[in-house]
This record gives sequence, C-alpha cells and structure tokens, in this order.
Amino acid sequence: MRANTIALVALMAATAGAGELRAQEYTVADLGTLGGTEAQVSAINESGQATGYAPTAEGYRAYRYSAGTMRNLGTIGGSANSTWGFDINASGHVVGAVYEPGGQSRAFLYDGTALVDIGSLGGISTWANGINAGGAIVGMSSLVGNGGQRAFVYSGGTMTALGTLGGNFSSGSAINDSGQVTGYSSTADGRSHAFLYSGGTMRDLSTLGGDRSVGVDVSPYGQVVGFEEDLKSGRRRAFLHDGVRMIDLGTLGGDRCEATAINAWGDIVGECTVPEGGPTHGFLYRGGVMVDLNDLVPADVAVTSADDINSSGQIAANGRIGLQSHRAMILTPIVPDRFAYAWADSPTAASYTPHPSYAYNSTGGAIHIDRQGVGIYNVSFEGLPGWGAGLSSAVAVTAYGSTAISCSSLTYSSSPGSTAVLVGCFDAVGQRMADSRFTVMVVGNQSVPTESAFVMSGGAAPVPPPSPAWSWTSGHHPITVTHQAGAGLYDVLLGTGNTARSAKLVTATTGGGTRCNNQTGISGGLRVRCYDWTGAETDQGFSVIQIAGGRPGRRVGFAVADRPTTASYTPATNSSFNSSGGAITATRWAVGRYTMNFAALQKLAGATEHVQVAAIRTLLTTCNVVNWGNSTDGLAANIECRNGSGQFVDTRYHVLVIE
Repeated sequence: MRANTIALVALMAATAGAGELRAQEYTVADLGTLGGTEAQVSAINESGQATGYAPTAEGYRAYRYSAGTMRNLGTIGGSANSTWGFDINASGHVVGAVYEPGGQSRAFLYDGTALVDIGSLGGISTWANGINAGGAIVGMSSLVGNGGQRAFVYSGGTMTALGTLGGNFSSGSAINDSGQVTGYSSTADGRSHAFLYSGGTMRDLSTLGGDRSVGVDVSPYGQVVGFEEDLKSGRRRAFLHDGVRMIDLGTLGGDRCEATAINAWGDIVGECTVPEGGPTHGFLYRGGVMVDLNDLVPADVAVTSADDINSSGQIAANGRIGLQSHRAMILTPIVPDRFAYAWADSPTAASYTPHPSYAYNSTGGAIHIDRQGVGIYNVSFEGLPGWGAGLSSAVAVTAYGSTAISCSSLTYSSSPGSTAVLVGCFDAVGQRMADSRFTVMVVGNQSVPTESAFVMSGGAAPVPPPSPAWSWTSGHHPITVTHQAGAGLYDVLLGTGNTARSAKLVTATTGGGTRCNNQTGISGGLRVRCYDWTGAETDQGFSVIQIAGGRPGRRVGFAVADRPTTASYTPATNSSFNSSGGAITATRWAVGRYTMNFAALQKLAGATEHVQVAAIRTLLTTCNVVNWGNSTDGLAANIECRNGSGQFVDTRYHVLVIE
C-alpha cells in the first residue's frame, strides 16, 4: 500500500549531500473531516477502509475511515502531539507516526483498540510507513548517536534493521504479503537509490539516469513503483521496476511525476505536474498509458494526487470537491452492474423464487426458476439484458450437493427485458437427465474489473469468431478460440495475457448430458475439452468466464487447488485471492473431497454470495459445490469431484466465491 511520500521526500532532502486504457469513470466519496475543513488520505485496503490524517482543535490526528465514518484515532502522549496515518491493512490496523513539538517522531500501530508505540532501533525518531495482511510493519528508525537511519521490519514484537546499500541510511516504504519490502537507501558513493528487499537481500534498483530514486510501493509480485530525480534540472519521473528493469511511466506534460501505489493487477497511481502549472494532477497508469484522473471524475472534482489503489480499482485520492479544497476522497469505478446469480435449491418444485439470501439480480428484478421436465430448469432474471446495444454476457453453472449429477447450460437467451438460462442436469451413473440442485451465474461485460473476460463458443471446426453478444475482455488483445486436433479440443485465448491470478470457469452449453472442463492452462488462456452424454470426446458449445478482481467494494475470493492429493496447504498466492486479506486454506478429506476456506470472508448480515467450481484435468471430470457457509474463521466451500463414470477422483480445480 501507499507509503508516506511526504516524509520520504523530507528525509531525502535532509540526508542528501502499450495498450489502450478503456474509458473509465468514477464516483467520488468525500471522506469528511475530524471537525475542521480539511483531510488527507494516505491508503485504502481491499474492503474500502482508508486512513490518513486531518486537523482537529488539538492538532493533526490519524483516522480510520470505515462504512462512511471517519474515526479519530487519538494520539500518544500529550495533546500537543500530532498523529498521521500512513497505511491500513486488511484487518483495519493502521500504522503511522506520532510527531512531537520538538521534532521527534514515534512509529505507531493502531490495533483496533488504541495506538501502540512499537519502539525503535535505539534512536529518538521512527515512523511506520506500511503494514501487510499478516501485521508485519515497515518504516524507518534512527540509530543511537550519529549512527544514521535504518529501514526496519517489525513483526511479532521485534524490530529488525534491514541494512543499507552501502551508505549510512535506509527507509522502508511498503511491504507486501510475501514480506518483500521497498524503500530507498544511500549507496557507498552517497546517492539514494530505490531498493527491493527480498529473502534477506537488499537489491539496488538504480535509477533511470538521474541522481536518486525512491521506491514507494511494492506489488504482490515484487514489482516496485516510485520516482527518480535529476538534482540539476529538478526533473522527477515516475517509474515501474518490473523485476528486470526500471520503466519510465511518462508524464502529463509537466516535468515532475511520482508513482505512489500499484495494485495486484499492475494498475499504478500517482501525481504529476501539468504544463499549465498550478496543483499537481492525480494519474492512473494502465496497460502502458497514463491518464489524468481529472478526465474521469465529475467536473466539480479536482484530483491533485492519487495515493493508493486496491485490487477492486478503488483509488484513495486528494483534491477539491466543489468549493472545498484539501479533501480526502475515494474514487470508485463505475462498473456496469449487470450481474446475477441464484442457488436453485428446490429441484422438484414446478416453479419458485430462489432463497433471497443466496440470489442476486443487479437490476433488482425478480428471479424465477421453472422446472420444464426431469432435470431441466428455466432460470429467468427479470430486467437483466444479456446483450444488445454494446452489451454482452456469459453464463456459468455448477451442480450442488453430494451427487454424481452434473449440470450445464442447455440454451442461453435474452431480450431487452430479461435473461434466461435453460439448465440441464445429468446423472453420469444412470446415463439420464436427473433432478438436481445447482448454482447459476450470469456475468455482463465490464461488470467485473480487470483482468477479466468471457466467451461462449465451441462447435465443429473451424470455430467462427466469437460473437460480440457472448464475448468480452478487459485485455488489449482479441479473444480467439481455435479447434485443435482431436474431437472437442479447443484453445481459448482471453485477450488478457497470462492471468494466473483468476478463477476460470468452464460450462458446457449444448445438449443434455454434455460436459466440458478446463484441461490445462496455456499461454494467454486455457485448453478446453468437451464430451457428449456417453463421455466420448466430441465437439460441443461451452462458456469460459475468467474473473480476476471481484466487484468493487464487495467480497470475493478465488483459488486454484493445484495439489489434489495434499492433505492441507495454502494455494499459490499468484493464483489465488481473498478480498479480506485473510489466509486461504485447501483441505483434502478423502479422494475427490475437498474444502476451500477463505479466512475473514464470512457471510455478512444482509449480504449474499455465490460459489462456482470448475475441474482442471485432462480426462472428463466434474466438480460440484456440496455446500458453503461460515467457518470458525471465515467462509468455507465444500467440493466434490468425480470422473465421467461418477466415481470420486482427485483433481485440480478452480473455486470462486463472489458477493
């Protein structure tokens, strides 16, 4: 998350001797104040909680913003001391600094109850800039006497110095959930360079050719953003270090830019000067293009800095709202809310409305489920247009319960007034249609953030180009579906590149008893294999939905269970995500029987959520959602997987929980 750029720049001064960005608009939420007329925001977490600082009658105070309320976190020591909040983690814990009138500062942790002084490395000044989901804190502490300053990591009650790049000072700006740290340090020749600290080693990231650089934030994958500066000209450039090289992000026409944060999808925010002078402008950098955020917000809003961005695309920003300047705000992407799902839990009922605790229609329209015959159901979402006038959508279906029955989409239709999915459920053992419970989800274009995509395709070779009504990608390349040698085998490229960190859901879409599964991942997408009702490989229609970011401000969790015979493990972080920031745990109870637990993602009062599962295997395999619900520490989904004959089988699988 975003580090304390102001403090970093102050310390530097004291110690110094392509693709296209799609049109995007944002709603703007004013975070309010602590009784004055101003506030500054520093960071935002995955749940939309934020921190920063605002003036009060007693001085500046750190705050935590949550659910529309700004809470004064108080101070440590006398009332003359000021506190600034610099970062907030998934648990709502805040870190920052207490500033004393004499010029000293103390790093603090707000643990949900009170501010706690976390100590120092022996010197009189310290501050905390970043905190990760596990509670590890980074910052800077002075040493005893003239020993200089050191970046530190504070964890488990112990503060550990990280060393330097050969000089006498360093400072930590941010820490990711893997424990990688960025910041800046003096070198042996007296310069200041950005660094990445990983596995006990501090790596010099150098500069773009200027005199000094600062690492401000680090992504989950070790990518670093910040700025570098040429002292003679005063030119400052925002950069991304992608692990191999430092990349100049460009400008908004002025000569000074700083990158302040990067999210899990590589979206970068910061601030730049503009040719006409005046205040800086906040920017968003995505896919090789820098965009002025002032072009994407209402006309009466001026964004002077963008200080943090979460994985849902929400941006913590500062600027003017109406006539009020120096306001803290959260920018939330305006995502077309064409999204719906239902848990069909009454398989023999002629007609019913699904339970409202497990059903959602973004239009507010009714959801109806009508049984057309044994194992055949029509699910209609009233008011939800599936396609037309630039709209497109796709569907995913998963059988529910401990059963050898699998479910798919037989047909998918839409009108301006509703979307309908005809679901068919098939008993693999009895080789016949059979009544079953199931989950069904409809995703509209742009209703989930980057890097997401969907396509409904398939059939005999040559496969026609994807229909605009049934395909969409947030990526910068076209979706392609290619029929490979062999019946029912397709390579699907989703246009988003290699998006390992996503849920990829495959659903058959033609004929009773047809089944399709994700056979394996390929560069830029996945390979799909389809089967007829007998289990023979055959050309069929299918739907693929890739979801990689959830929905802004709502719970989402997904994982790839990639160790099918391991008793218990944590799925790879580069292929899993939990919007709560909590741990994800996969458990195997028996052959083909699993639980995926998302800590701190528990069902909330008045909220709904949905679960989809898809098998990953070279042979015909289907996975069902047995059930889901709150666990001791979060939300758990129980899953069973079977082969084409209905026998339990160990397999990899994708699982998605989405609100």
